[in-house]
Amino acid sequence: MGLFGCKGYEDLTVDEFEQMLLEDDTLQLVDVRTAEEYADGHLPGAINIDWRGGDFMEKATTRLGKDRTVMVYCRSGKRSAAAAARLDGAGFKTYNMLGGILAWKEAGKPVDMHVAPFIPAGAVADNCGVVNRMDTTQKTVYLVFTAHYSRNDKGAFENFDGIVPVLDVLKEKGVKGSFFPTGECFRVRKYRKPLKRIIREGHYLSAHSNKHLLLCQEDDTTVNLVTADSLARDIAGMEAELNKLGLNKKDYSWMIPPYEKYNQFSASVLRGLGYKLVNPTPGILTGEDWAPEGAPNFISGKEIMDSIWEFGEKHSFNGVILLVHAMRYPDRKDADRIYTRLGEIIDGLKDKGYAFGTFKDPIR
Repeated sequence: MGLFGCKGYEDLTVDEFEQMLLEDDTLQLVDVRTAEEYADGHLPGAINIDWRGGDFMEKATTRLGKDRTVMVYCRSGKRSAAAAARLDGAGFKTYNMLGGILAWKEAGKPVDMHVAPFIPAGAVADNCGVVNRMDTTQKTVYLVFTAHYSRNDKGAFENFDGIVPVLDVLKEKGVKGSFFPTGECFRVRKYRKPLKRIIREGHYLSAHSNKHLLLCQEDDTTVNLVTADSLARDIAGMEAELNKLGLNKKDYSWMIPPYEKYNQFSASVLRGLGYKLVNPTPGILTGEDWAPEGAPNFISGKEIMDSIWEFGEKHSFNGVILLVHAMRYPDRKDADRIYTRLGEIIDGLKDKGYAFGTFKDPIR
């Protein structure tokens, strides 16, 4: 096998590297190239932590365990050698692949263009591998709350103003939820205490991207509106805000993509960044409570509430991921803002015998 020498980590040829991966399924395989390079093809099972991203060690220490060996590679072996030295110095047992993915490809070894989606037992996923319904054999509903803060109008349109009323209702009803605000919400002073309250009261807290980027064209999802690198930079900003609250990647590894819109490319990039992707269950109109009264696309609170119970009659609520905007959209009556009717939703589901789960719960 390769040599350690005085540098601490060990260099391996591509054959030696592959042999170790085949013999030990506990190894942590890390591609240290950019997100763009990773999306173009990577070793099967590799996660992506960009050596040049500016926060390599911060991400490595939150995503990797020192009790398991780390295997690193890059394009040609230079970046991964530098990364291996840093990891070794931080106490990680590390191996570096000589020649990088170029040598791997030249040897005719397999390259994966996508990260395998994580789909829990009994769950349902769409054609991008994004889970939109949890275990359909269980009478459990997942309440998810999203929000964004529109800085251009100081939160007049999009905001996180529903967060305190939502937390109050959840506490009163003895129910836990999962929260996915954007990174912008974390930077608004008035939301800092409620964000800490989410954690303190045992709810799940992740995020909904940093700047609420639209990842692909809405009328043609094959058209990308982001690159792998621009998306990775946005997610890094989001992670920085979550980390300030004392969380690490293992605490917020589930994510709802921004606008609940994505395609194969963006879903693959997000998975490569270490995320398990989830989206609200389709067929329920709770995400449509944003248009002002009188607008052509306005949907009343009554219509939205009716859509919930009609869905349950047709399909049951087993494993349903029910979206509620924790946002006070303007020019709508309170009865048309679905977060104000959260207690009614919870009581109705409890009456039907449903329990409530979060993405903090063990999910296999």
